[in-house]
Amino acid sequence: MTADELKEQIKNGEKMRLVDVRSEEAFAKGDTIPGSENIPADSFLKEAAEGKVSKDEKIVVFCQGGKSCSAVANQLHGEGYNIEHIEGGLNAYN
Repeated sequence: MTADELKEQIKNGEKMRLVDVRSEEAFAKGDTIPGSENIPADSFLKEAAEGKVSKDEKIVVFCQGGKSCSAVANQLHGEGYNIEHIEGGLNAYN
């Protein structure tokens, strides 16, 4: 999804889980999307493999530039998750 599409969905109150898959250090700097949670990419994939991530909820993942979040979304989408990523990541969102 594009950054503008996400902004519109947030504005319209659509329910989703926003996951920042960058490192804890990058997340701690405070440059993220309000309401998001930080679960680094490898940890998020591990949680999904352990059945700790719902396939029923809409999930939007993002990173700084879009590469890591795209890989996470593509893998989990192929496993049946309702997941998307922000094209261009935070760089596009901000």
